Amino acid sequence: MGIDRAIFIGGCPRSGTTFLGNALGLHSHCIATPESNFVIDVFNDLQPIADKNVEVVRQAIEDHWRYKTWALSADWDRASSAGDYRALIFDLAHQYGTKVLGKEGRIWIDHNPTNMRDSKRMEEIFPGSKYIHIIRDGRGVAKSIIPLNWGPSAVETAAYWWMAFVSAGVVAEMNFGANALRVKYEDLLENFEDEIRRICDFCEIAFEQDMLSQERGFVLPGYSDDIHKLVGKAPNRDRINDWKVSFSEKDIAAFENMGGGLLDQLGYARVFPHGTPGPGKVYRLTTGIKEAIGIARHSLFYRPWKDL
Repeated sequence: MGIDRAIFIGGCPRSGTTFLGNALGLHSHCIATPESNFVIDVFNDLQPIADKNVEVVRQAIEDHWRYKTWALSADWDRASSAGDYRALIFDLAHQYGTKVLGKEGRIWIDHNPTNMRDSKRMEEIFPGSKYIHIIRDGRGVAKSIIPLNWGPSAVETAAYWWMAFVSAGVVAEMNFGANALRVKYEDLLENFEDEIRRICDFCEIAFEQDMLSQERGFVLPGYSDDIHKLVGKAPNRDRINDWKVSFSEKDIAAFENMGGGLLDQLGYARVFPHGTPGPGKVYRLTTGIKEAIGIARHSLFYRPWKDL
C-alpha cells in the first residue's frame, strides 16, 4: 500500500488546522505529517522541477528546516525520478507513516495553514486533491496569536493578518467547488463528532470511533509542543469566547473596526454595533509600539530551526 491522494487542511494560523489534522490522522487509512512547507518551497525554487536531477531535489528537501521536523530517515532509493514530484512526496509521506508512526495509509493529511493561500500551486502538483478550509472567529485568533513569539503582536495587525488568510481560503473554496469544504473551529468544539462525520463524508472515508479519542495522530515537532499543547485533548467549548475575557473593550472595538465586515459575512456576531468608532490615536500609537517590540522579540527568540 502507498499514498495515492492528499487532503489539504488550511486556514489562518491558530484556527485549528493542527487540531483537525490530528483527528484525521487517527483514521486507519490516513497519514498526518508535521507541516510540510518544504513541498511548495522546493517546487517553486527548482522550476522547472521536471528537469532537475533527483539528487538536486533531494538535497533541497533535506536542507529545508521544515522537512527536518519530520525526523525521517528516508530511503531515497525509492524515489525513481525528480520528474514525478507528486510520487516523490507521496513516498516520503508513506515512509513517515511506516517509519515514524508505525502504520500504513493511503491518504496524506497535510495541515499547513498556508495550504489555502498556495492551493492553486498545490493543485498543480497534486491534481484532484481535497481542500478543507477551517475558519475561526478572528477575535479568538488574535487572542491566541498575540502572546506568541511569531505572528502579529497587536490587535489591529492581527485583524489584517486574519482577513488576508481567510480571504485566500474563501477564494480557494470558490476555485475548487465540490473538492473544497468549509469548517468552523467553533462547530468542531461544540459538535465534534457530528463535524468529524461530515468531514469524513467529504473526504470519502468511513468514520472511525478512534478519531474522537484523546490521542495524537502524528508526532509534533519539539519546538511546537507548547503552542500545540491542546492537540490530542478533548474539545473545550470554553475556548470559543475566551477572547471576551482577555480583550479590553478597546481591543474588541479595534478588531471589529478593521475586520467587522468579514466577521459579519462569516456569521460571527459583533460586540459593538455598526458605526462604532475605532480606538483613538493613543491606542494606534500603542499598537505601533507593540508591533515593533514584537518584531524585535520574534527576530531574537523565534528560531525553531536552530536545534534541527
